Amino acid sequence: MAKIVIRGQSQDISREETREVISFFADKLLGQRLSKNIKIFFSFDPKLEDFGLITRLDMAARNARKFSVKIAAQLNRTTALLTIAHEIVHVKQYARGELKDMMTQQSKKWLGEVYDENVAYEDHPWEIEALKMEPLLLQSWLDYKKEYRWKSINYWKL
Repeated sequence: MAKIVIRGQSQDISREETREVISFFADKLLGQRLSKNIKIFFSFDPKLEDFGLITRLDMAARNARKFSVKIAAQLNRTTALLTIAHEIVHVKQYARGELKDMMTQQSKKWLGEVYDENVAYEDHPWEIEALKMEPLLLQSWLDYKKEYRWKSINYWKL
């Protein structure tokens, strides 16, 4: 389980559920072994104009393990959960070395190939992957919660 620090709040998602969903997505994407070595400083930011934002906090380290993840506090529940999924995909990309920041702010390295960041957002391969994974992760989370409730109900009926 990733180490998670949460600041701020959302009207639609409790801190407990936020922690649980981040852990679930991180374990799913990174595996439990790598996930437990990740630290995420997560915040619901009322001033954030984008849906979400990730910042790698350990730029000097060879392997990314510390991240700041912010999402807009005003998002509704579904959009917030999709955005959390999206940003945790980026955590996975950095932690596994698939995505790397280059020395210049205008480029990133994705799977060994350098990409200019002046290209349209939706054309970056790391964004394509994150956008594709959002609904899959959210559906997996919703299925897990349904399964968890079902097992709990059956447990008490025994």
